Amino acid sequence: MTFYDIDKERFPRDQLVVRSEGNAPIIYFVSQKVRDLLQFDDRGRIRVINTGTRFFHSHKYKDTRCLYRPTFESLPVLRPFMGPTRKITINLEDLKILLREKDPLLTSFRDSLLSRFMTLENGGIAFEIEGNIFNGPALISGWRARSSVHALVATNDLAVMKLFLL
Repeated sequence: MTFYDIDKERFPRDQLVVRSEGNAPIIYFVSQKVRDLLQFDDRGRIRVINTGTRFFHSHKYKDTRCLYRPTFESLPVLRPFMGPTRKITINLEDLKILLREKDPLLTSFRDSLLSRFMTLENGGIAFEIEGNIFNGPALISGWRARSSVHALVATNDLAVMKLFLL
């Protein structure tokens, strides 16, 4: 929670669940009612196939303190609880760079954004897009690597964004 500057007092972290013990690849966010039901099942009689929203996904990268990144679908829920530390504001031109190139180098971006990237350690980030491009606040999950960044968007969503913005 501290890596993503998430407000521990307000965020309902008791609603985060994993499907199995140990190194779970995905952390889900469930409603309080589902959480209560899962806690009530102390004998393991309920078999859960899929529930909740994928919230954090493991990201195989050696040089990071946090191996989980926020998922694209978690950002609308996570946004009000997330501080400015891992939230990066980008403009339309920056977004176009992210859409055109798979792993754009940090130096591909304007100087002020490059300076902002340099203050961050490697790991998950949320790109917050300036303006009203998508008829409301828009966030995209991303990853800051040693010398590049990339957007973590589903292939079909990426294709639609490219169609409308490039």
